[in-house]
Amino acid sequence: MREASADVADVAPFAPPSRTASREDADFLERYSRARDAQADKLFKECLEIADRGSESENENPQRIQRDRLRVDTRKWMAARLAPKKYGDRVEHDVRGGDVCLPRF
Repeated sequence: MREASADVADVAPFAPPSRTASREDADFLERYSRARDAQADKLFKECLEIADRGSESENENPQRIQRDRLRVDTRKWMAARLAPKKYGDRVEHDVRGGDVCLPRF
């Protein structure tokens, strides 16, 4: 077991910083946020490329269409997780008061 852990350290010498350390480093957080936004933008652009590529080819078969749909949906899901304000589903909550009807027991 000890030999296996030593091999892992050789393969991956750079460990991610701890969560508390990253919270304290404002510069790191800013760069990390920009990198995540750039990654989400790249995934979104790939969605457009996959969708546009399908209309140009003449040999459209159901398997290819389904595969492309899965590829686009997967990238949209990842983009929504990486940048929820930009690519996530919009959820609105209407919490205004007004007339409330309560059932009588």
